[in-house]
Amino acid sequence: MSHLRPASHAGTWYSGNPQHLRTEIDTYFSECGVKPIENSIAVIVPHAGYTYSAPTAAYSFASIPTDGIERVVVLGPSHVAHIQMAGVADDSFDGWETLFGPIPFDTEVYNKLKEVRGIEKLSPRAFVAEHSLEMQMPFIRTIFGAKDIKLVPIVVGGGLPSAAIDLLADLAADGKTFFVISSDFCHWGDRFGYNYLPDHTVPIHEAIESMDREAVDLIATGDVAEFEAYLHRTGNTICGRYPIATLMRVLKKAGIEYNMSLLHYDQSERLTSRHGASVSYVAANFARKM
Repeated sequence: MSHLRPASHAGTWYSGNPQHLRTEIDTYFSECGVKPIENSIAVIVPHAGYTYSAPTAAYSFASIPTDGIERVVVLGPSHVAHIQMAGVADDSFDGWETLFGPIPFDTEVYNKLKEVRGIEKLSPRAFVAEHSLEMQMPFIRTIFGAKDIKLVPIVVGGGLPSAAIDLLADLAADGKTFFVISSDFCHWGDRFGYNYLPDHTVPIHEAIESMDREAVDLIATGDVAEFEAYLHRTGNTICGRYPIATLMRVLKKAGIEYNMSLLHYDQSERLTSRHGASVSYVAANFARKM
C-alpha cells in the first residue's frame, strides 16, 4: 500500500495517541461484556466522537466472530459530499491508515464498484473529511488484530444502484464478508431542526427512545418499504437510513434471513427540556438464520 487514506479525525474525534486509544477501546470491550455471536454477518454502529458513542460501538464490535472473515464492507452516510447515490474513494488511495496499522482496500471489488453507473468517485478532500467511515476503523483494526483483511468503504448518499446491490449480495453470500453499517439514530433538538415527539405524555428522552426502538423493530423485519414508510411518517433523523436500507436490500437479494439483536441503546443526553439536544446511539447485530 502506497497511498493510505489518513486518520484525519485522530486527535479530535478520538485520541491521537495509539496507547491511550488502545486502552480506551479495551476498556469499552471489557465493560460491555459481549461475546461473539455465531453466524453474524453485519452490525449497526454509531459514529459520533468516542466520548459519546464508543461505549455503545463496543457492543457491536465485540459481537463479531472474526474467524473466516476476509473482507469488511463499511457503509456510512455522507455528511460532506452531496451525492445522489453512493461514492467510493478515487484512485488516490489504496488503503486506510489507522493508529494501529493500515487496512488495504479490496481493489478487485472497488474497481468493479467504480464501473457501476451511479457510483461516484469522491474527491480526496471529500473522502478524507467524511467521519462516518473513519470512526469504525480503529475498532475494526483492533478486533482483527494482525489478521489480513481487506476493506470496502462506501459512502451512501441515497441508496446503491441495483448493480452494486447485486455485487454486494454476492459478497454477502460467500461467508467471508462482514458488513459494518455506520449510523447514529435520532438527532433531536433545535440545533438539528427536529422536535417531533410521538408521545407528549412521557419525558422527552423516553419518547425519543420509543421512536428509535420502533425503527429498530422495523429493521429487524427486513421490510424496507415499512422502514421507509416509518421514516416518512416520523421524519426520524437517522443519518444512516440509506446505509441501513442498503444492507436490508443486500441481504434480501442474497436470500439471507436474519435475526437482529439490539445489543445496546444510549443517548448523548436524557432530555427533559425542549431547550436541549440529544443524539441516539444503537448497537445491533444481524445473524444469519441457520
